[in-house]
Parts: sequence; C-alpha cells; structure tokens
Amino acid sequence: MAQAQTKAIKRIIAILEEKLRRNPVSLRKFSPELFTLVASLIKKPKPRQKRYSSTLAPGSQEIERSRAIIKAYLEGKQNQRPNLIKAFAMLACNNKRDDEFYAAAEKLLAQLWPKGLPKKKGRKAIRKGKRRGEDAIVSLILGLEVGVTTGWDIYWIEFDPEKYEKRKRMLSVIGMGDDPDPDASVRHDELLYGRNK
Repeated sequence: MAQAQTKAIKRIIAILEEKLRRNPVSLRKFSPELFTLVASLIKKPKPRQKRYSSTLAPGSQEIERSRAIIKAYLEGKQNQRPNLIKAFAMLACNNKRDDEFYAAAEKLLAQLWPKGLPKKKGRKAIRKGKRRGEDAIVSLILGLEVGVTTGWDIYWIEFDPEKYEKRKRMLSVIGMGDDPDPDASVRHDELLYGRNK
C-alpha cells in the first residue's frame, strides 16, 4: 500500500514538473502555491564559487619556497609574475601573511598598475589560452584576489578599489595606515558612521 502511494506521489510530481516546463503561466494561474512548490523542486540553486579549497593546501616546502620568492622580490630580484603571484596565493591560502608579504603585495600592486590604481574594479589575465576556469578565489589582501586551479595555475588577478580603500580605513584605526591621527577613539565616529562628531 505504501509503495503504491509513493509511486502515485512521484507520478503526480512528474506530471506537475512537466506542466511547469511546458506552460508555467497556466500552472501559476491555477495555483501560485503549487507553482512555487513545483518550481522549488525543479530549480536547483547554483553552486557557490569556492573561496578556499583544502586541495590547495601546499606543504611546508612550498610555503618556504614561497617565502623565499617574496623575499627575493622585495630585494629587487625579478621573478616571473605567475610564480610570484602563485607564491602570494600559497601563503595567503595558509594564513602565512607577514610584514614582508604585505610590503610585497603593495609593491606588486604598484607594478601591475604603474599609472595608478584603477578607480573601477579590474581584472588582469595572468595565464592566457584555453582554460577550464578557476577552482578557488584566494584573497591576497582585502581588495586583491586571484583565481587559481587545484594545480596552482594562476589565471587572473583582480583589484577592487572599494575593498582596498576599506582596508586602508581599517588599518588607519589600528595605526598602520598613513593617518596622522591613528587613535581609534578619535576616529571612531568618522570610521563607523562616515562623519566626525
């Protein structure tokens, strides 16, 4: 008895799904509640893009190699841009950011956009040709992200000026920005509400 009811319910759902696909307007007119229910059964939510993937976790040798690449970059030794950005991504993925990392990230921004940082969100291709898409988006610093695959191929780097400015404002609160008055209590209302009291 229970199997017959289950089969009947599945058949009803299949008929309603087919009706929705063929003529959604008539199903909506007939019963908005039924339309919503059937539509929720059919439409699957789009998968969200991963912000971090555990398959991207490099070993300690790769992390040390990445640190060495960034240190050499700060000392003025040129490195191929994809390898440099890969080093940034590996360290950022593992929360191994330090003062050298941030200094090198600022230097990289200046090199990527030598005429000044863009006013609009912009993306630069790092690897050209056929691509299957990124597997993860890694945030190097707030406002600077890269798209990487599980094989650590870097496809693009993106700068978001709004997020970058937000980062600068947040750093000014703790005294790390170029703010002449970094005291958080003095700047509290301006930072929180966008005005001075």
